[in-house]
Amino acid sequence: MNKLLWISDYPLKGTSFGNVTLELCRRIQNYKIYILGIGYTGTPIAPFPNMDILPLENAKQIEYYVRKLKPDKTVVYHSFYFLEQLTGIELPDNTVGYIPVEGEKLPANLVAYLTNFENLIVPSKYSQGILRKEGLHSEIVYHGVDSNFFTPANKPPLKEFRWGYLGLNDIRKQIPRIIEAYSRLPRRTRGSLAIAAKGTGHYLLSAVAQQFRVSPIWIEKKYYGIPMAKQNILSFYRNLSCYVNCSSEAFGLPNLEAAGAGIPSIALDHGASKEIMGGGSLYVKVKDMLDTNIGQLGLADRDDLYRKMKVILEVPPERKRLIKAGKRRAKIFTWEKALKQLLDVID
Repeated sequence: MNKLLWISDYPLKGTSFGNVTLELCRRIQNYKIYILGIGYTGTPIAPFPNMDILPLENAKQIEYYVRKLKPDKTVVYHSFYFLEQLTGIELPDNTVGYIPVEGEKLPANLVAYLTNFENLIVPSKYSQGILRKEGLHSEIVYHGVDSNFFTPANKPPLKEFRWGYLGLNDIRKQIPRIIEAYSRLPRRTRGSLAIAAKGTGHYLLSAVAQQFRVSPIWIEKKYYGIPMAKQNILSFYRNLSCYVNCSSEAFGLPNLEAAGAGIPSIALDHGASKEIMGGGSLYVKVKDMLDTNIGQLGLADRDDLYRKMKVILEVPPERKRLIKAGKRRAKIFTWEKALKQLLDVID
């Protein structure tokens, strides 16, 4: 059996990279898969018959694994932040880069590094278009949603309206703008705000909440850096009235998972969100662009984010429309389709 070396987050880490890695790799049948789990320091484990998860404490270990395993194909699935660690690391000639592209006008050093890959994969037409502007060809492998798992709760709706966010605490995610917009909603009817993110990161979220005089519900398993299990992520979505994400995304998996769970959502009108969610989200206007080391990212218009949240809160027919449209969008993107697209490239 051919060997596939897959370099990404540890599949049980609880990140989007880890979740996508697990969903794709556990479905691959025609390769023996070795996953180098970035940041994983434990012993090798074999959660499935054709899969071994190996520790990767330092990018320099990749060359050791390549010499030892002699893979037929190698996939690097991660962000530009990780690619910077690969500078000077010799990868096999047959390496495929599976790279989400969230920003525009990519820095020259990133464009130059991408030419090292035999093929490039991206998760959206948006990402593909950004690379095309840089003269780089790529193939699309969309992510998916397990529609048999991410389903609506079979229980009455919440008595209190609840907003929610799940993900990283970095500049791109713009969590302070969500907190600010929530603080402007009518106090008596706005309900609660649940945040499943690390409390420290690019922002000290507790200080931001104090600044706007609100008291979010901190989901401790994220707030203290412990990954959320898949069942807990589903439970988080099901206990929301609306999912809010105002960051520039290369795909935007949480919005789609929330939609599968029957939750309306708000997304940013930049990146791939509209391509993926279609009529299943309300979209926040971009106020300005932020230059970062991964390209230019859209910044959410604070006033428009507040207005969109107010619509969700005060117009029940719009919530119902978004729920129906979101469920339809979630069924379009499946892991089986994603797997076929992936194998078409790496084979």
